[in-house]
Amino acid sequence: MAFKLQDFGKTTWRAVGLLFVLLPFSSCLFYWCRSTNSLALSSFAYLTLFNIGSLLTCALSVLVSKQQPTPKFSYGLERLNVLAVFSTTIILILAGLNQIKLCSERLFDPPQVSTDNMLLAVVLGLTLHLTVMLMVDNKPLAHAAHAATPNWLQSMLNDVGHSVGSMFPGLGHLLLLRLNPISLLALGQSLSVLTAKIFIDFDELYLADVAGALFNTALICGTMLPLSIYCGKILLQTAPEHLLPLLDKSLREVSALDGVLELKGEHFWTIAFGSYAGSVHVRVRREADEQEVLSQVHSCLSSQINDLTVQVVKDDLIIPTAPPTNIPVGVVSPTLPCPPPHQTHSHSHSHSHSHATPHSVVVNL
Repeated sequence: MAFKLQDFGKTTWRAVGLLFVLLPFSSCLFYWCRSTNSLALSSFAYLTLFNIGSLLTCALSVLVSKQQPTPKFSYGLERLNVLAVFSTTIILILAGLNQIKLCSERLFDPPQVSTDNMLLAVVLGLTLHLTVMLMVDNKPLAHAAHAATPNWLQSMLNDVGHSVGSMFPGLGHLLLLRLNPISLLALGQSLSVLTAKIFIDFDELYLADVAGALFNTALICGTMLPLSIYCGKILLQTAPEHLLPLLDKSLREVSALDGVLELKGEHFWTIAFGSYAGSVHVRVRREADEQEVLSQVHSCLSSQINDLTVQVVKDDLIIPTAPPTNIPVGVVSPTLPCPPPHQTHSHSHSHSHSHATPHSVVVNL
């Protein structure tokens, strides 16, 4: 499946243009990290790696949305969006682990750090990040950030909001709003670098740079880990946890439908962000209307499952009944002679197999 030039929409070209603008400024930011010898600024500069991954993910999502399913890719290429977000988060987590290694080397003997271009670097990095977040509508990343579990910083702000809300309801309501985790990451890292700069300028406390780098690393790993776990569950095709109560209720409704005898083989999984698939086998009575059962099953499950496969199997169990016979009282019914047993040879290898093939209908809805 190849991408064509006409698949590039306005959003894709905007993402590509911002990518070319971002690359030289990111190079300048990493150069200042090297010249200042600041680990706190280096950990802040890793935010530009996330911006690059976000732009690539946005461009890829637009291209994937233009592709149609094929026999080779029956569900399309939507899982590429999940893989792109997962790769971006894993890269940042690995960068954070490398930062922890560098901090451990400087913890007991911190070297001298220059703060000449630190403020300018923070302003540049924060401006680039806000530009990317505001000018590009990254739907895969926005969905993952909303659906993933809150990170530790969001949980802490939520607790503070509950505490403040008991005294100041208006201010507590603002703090209880779930802020974007990526925006919190950028804001927290910026404040950390500026705090380290203040301590170095006033007291030459170079250990503050190491502390700022460790705090930024905690922000990176704490923000990216819930996103990577959420994307990893999708890539492993796990059942959507937030839909399980609704699916259980819908399956109970299907089991109570007229003519339905049994549900078996039900399996539901996540294809991509907001896209779910499922399959279920429904055993019905022989006299039941297959199309009616299919319509009712689809109406019960289609609100939760986008791609639903239903297999209707008619019950083929037939219990033979002998016709009643009227035998007068005192008359003994004749006993039919038993047929002679079949003679079997000890070396016979003939086998007889009987397979009952149920009548089934498979419909993809």
